[in-house]
Amino acid sequence: MRTFPLVLFYRWMLALCLAGTLGQQAAAQTATSRAIDPSLLDPQYDLRKQRLIRPGTQARSSARPVLGSSAAPQLPACFEPLDSVSAPAAGGYTNLPRNDDGSSSLIPLGFTFTLFGTPYTGVYINTNGNLSFGASVSQFSANGFPIVTPMVAGFWADVDTRPASSGSIWYKLYPDRLVVTWNRVGYFSGKTDKKNTFQIVIRANSAGVTTDDVTFAYGDMQWTTGDASNGVDGFGGSLATVGANRGTNGDFIQTGRFNLNNAIRTDNVSPSGVNWLDEQCISYRVFANGNLPPSATNLPLNNTITVNQGQTVSIAPQFSGPEAGQAVTLAVNTNGLCNVTSSVSAGINPVLSLSVTGAPCNVGTNTISIVATDNGTPVASRQFNITVIVNPPATANGQWNGSVSTVYTDPANWANSTLPTATTDVTIPAAAVRMPVLSSAASANSFTIASGASLTVASGGTLTLNGTFLNNGSCIGAGALVLGGPAQQSLGGSNLISMAGLTVGPAGAQLTGPLAVSRLLTLNGNLATNSQTLTLLSDASGTAMVVNNGSAVVTGAATMQRYISPSQNAGAGYRHYSAPVSNTTVADLGAANFTPVVNPAYNTAPVPAAVTPFPTVFGYDESRVNATAASFDQGWFSPATLSAAMTPGVGYTVNLPATATVDFVGTLTSGTVARTGLTRGTQPTSGWHLLGNPYPAPIDWTLATTGLSGLDNAVYVFKSSGTYAGSYSSFVNGVGDARFIASGQGFFVRTTTAGTPGSLSLSNAARLTTYQNPDFNRPSALETRPLLQLDLVNGTQRDAATVYFEQGATSAFDAAFDAYKLTTGNVASLSLPVGSEQLSISGLPALSRADVLIPLQVRVPVSGSYQLEAAQLLNLPAGLYAYLRDAETGTSLDLAQQPVYAFRQAADATGPRFSLLLTTNRILASAATLAGQQIQLYPNPAHTTATLVLPATLRTVPGTAVLYNALGQAVRSYSWAPGTAGTPQMLSVSGLAQGVYTLRLSTLVGPATKRLVIE
Repeated sequence: MRTFPLVLFYRWMLALCLAGTLGQQAAAQTATSRAIDPSLLDPQYDLRKQRLIRPGTQARSSARPVLGSSAAPQLPACFEPLDSVSAPAAGGYTNLPRNDDGSSSLIPLGFTFTLFGTPYTGVYINTNGNLSFGASVSQFSANGFPIVTPMVAGFWADVDTRPASSGSIWYKLYPDRLVVTWNRVGYFSGKTDKKNTFQIVIRANSAGVTTDDVTFAYGDMQWTTGDASNGVDGFGGSLATVGANRGTNGDFIQTGRFNLNNAIRTDNVSPSGVNWLDEQCISYRVFANGNLPPSATNLPLNNTITVNQGQTVSIAPQFSGPEAGQAVTLAVNTNGLCNVTSSVSAGINPVLSLSVTGAPCNVGTNTISIVATDNGTPVASRQFNITVIVNPPATANGQWNGSVSTVYTDPANWANSTLPTATTDVTIPAAAVRMPVLSSAASANSFTIASGASLTVASGGTLTLNGTFLNNGSCIGAGALVLGGPAQQSLGGSNLISMAGLTVGPAGAQLTGPLAVSRLLTLNGNLATNSQTLTLLSDASGTAMVVNNGSAVVTGAATMQRYISPSQNAGAGYRHYSAPVSNTTVADLGAANFTPVVNPAYNTAPVPAAVTPFPTVFGYDESRVNATAASFDQGWFSPATLSAAMTPGVGYTVNLPATATVDFVGTLTSGTVARTGLTRGTQPTSGWHLLGNPYPAPIDWTLATTGLSGLDNAVYVFKSSGTYAGSYSSFVNGVGDARFIASGQGFFVRTTTAGTPGSLSLSNAARLTTYQNPDFNRPSALETRPLLQLDLVNGTQRDAATVYFEQGATSAFDAAFDAYKLTTGNVASLSLPVGSEQLSISGLPALSRADVLIPLQVRVPVSGSYQLEAAQLLNLPAGLYAYLRDAETGTSLDLAQQPVYAFRQAADATGPRFSLLLTTNRILASAATLAGQQIQLYPNPAHTTATLVLPATLRTVPGTAVLYNALGQAVRSYSWAPGTAGTPQMLSVSGLAQGVYTLRLSTLVGPATKRLVIE
């Protein structure tokens, strides 16, 4: 006799007790609006279930092995998607609460669903992968069918949705069906290393309707068994069940039992592999009782396959008798269709392997019939018809026709309704109805644009090519071309290619026609110009730049344009240039409307300003600054001739109109560029050197300083504000606005010590490698009104609020002077409250000698540290001081002396903590005076109510305030308790006459007064 170990006996008895408890709970439940959770009804439930777990399985976890293919299973076509992946509830879906072994309350269907002859109008959704009728079911270890409970089981196993990392269960009722989706659910006990996605759909049914009324759809199925069902890492132990059951131990359908991690299924009784269910659609007709006919899985969508000429399409449906152990036989009739092969596997659940190859002999629509017959009592049969559509010979893929739109990625615009791939040779013909516009990613092998045709690669569009690109038509756009072929590629044609971006792959490329790049040329391999025109464009929208990765370069001449922004000087003026190419001369500083002038006589003339013609191009030589000519301007000199070489890294100043776009022609500079022997004389103005960015890309001075030797760390960039006027922007140690130096931009540096030459060695490491467009000629501020801009700083993010003063503006909102505050998303924001509105820009009346108090509103999404920074403090009248006041800490900060204030704030803080005070009075150290300055009273003027906010120093004791009119008569009194002062005090002024009042407060540190106007 076989022995039964005691521990197994104990586990068997415990399982029986637990199962009995579950059955009692299910029977006791009634149709209520709340969910059914056994662990809430029985405090010992979870403990008893935990005891069923085999020792050593709780801590084990392993990823599901990849079997056969690295591609994750996809949802089949029959799977009804959640209306919104991120928020299914938005599409009318209802989410069941997270639980283990729970159920929904009884859900009224709104239609009749008949299961093997028994009609139902309500259903329970059970967490463990099934729907039940008449009672909920919490049993977690599945039985094979038949059982006594009416059930439709998509995957009856121990689902556990309690962990946040597990998906959950969603359902949606339609007038004719119920859809229930188990979306990426884990298994007991709280395991989410593997997840299952499957769906049950039940439909209204009735006599005479022959369509299937139950559908199971499967996505990625990764586990079969929970830990309390003898599972280990989601497999083994009790078998999961798929099917439908009448509930009388009679009529049932059993598609399979599953506890293995593979894709093998020999029949519907033996342990099978859960991967067999991946991407499956399984449907039944369960309306009537009695022996049901066989069912099929893995049929094509709508039982239809479409085949192109020369293409072979294969399917492998499997046929099963719904009842356990039934054997099925197949009879296949191809109805004379040619180029068809079929075979039927052995076994009680046979697989039909059917292949069709497209050929002229089978063009059209054909039908293949399969009759499946079981050996039940009585015998049942069902015919399955497969529609085969064979397309006639078609034109080659890759031919654009534009038949429905200009959208490149719409298959309907291409021959055979087939989008090109990386191996497709594409042609855009002139005869196309519409020309393509690409706004997303696409690929092709070779690409030809015929004469008269066009291609637009719009912003966001990227076309990746593995072969030749030939443009004999028009090719433009704000998108990018990417050359990624395995061998050198050709790019060109008879017409210009003008694109925002071009990336050259490691194999390199060569031009066979003109090319213009307006944003980013990225070189992962060499680009040979082959005497074709390569232009890096520069205009008001931006300037192109080059990224040289590794040793990749442009070989041959290129043209680099340099646009001048006219925003701060629209006329002629001096601009500092530096050539981003080698092998060029001073003459290259010319433009269509400008011819440079040099005159070496300037260099020795007693009165240089009197020479004729007066030069428009100058270099700078610090050695010209000496004891007899000690001013900074003495360093300027004129090149000897227009043919004088422009040396990379050397700067020049050129007086030319803002409308002149200079283009430098030569070899684009890459690699190390060093300027050495940078001397410093003994004069106070000695040691200055006009250098320049030698690259066709901006440089970051923070990175460039690593190449300094004997030079100050500061860099100086000139800003032209007139024909001969301007100023310098500087940058040092992270401070200033000249950090990024544009391509073609000259700049000054200074040698540190007289007698010790300095040097600057630049390399590609100082260049920007992502697109930026720093101004070539930075504008200076032309603001003449009093203005204060505060920035709320959160890491690298800034949010600004600006207040200015001008005649005609008022303290209320003015459409001609103010701007509302608009924000998107949960971001830190700074605004200016005016009545019920929040402003980003507030124009106020012209300043007088009276104090001006401006409330600020700071909102932060996360509690933490922030900064308020005075980004601009302009044109305040002499003797007027700007203070930032913090009512919470009692701080008043003179922004002219300390423009940055660091603070902490909670995410839920909304009170009027901060304000700006413009006053002619210095805030003194006297406590009473300081307190008075920190007290906020607004709005001012007030109408019916004024808000009083006290600083933290005045909040710990009771407070009183008395309001006096202009005659000194007390008209109102107010008081507050300790601890309430942190909340704004609302002071009623309703019923008081218009006029000027004084609010006198008694505080811990002495009396304080505030002026209040009532209108």
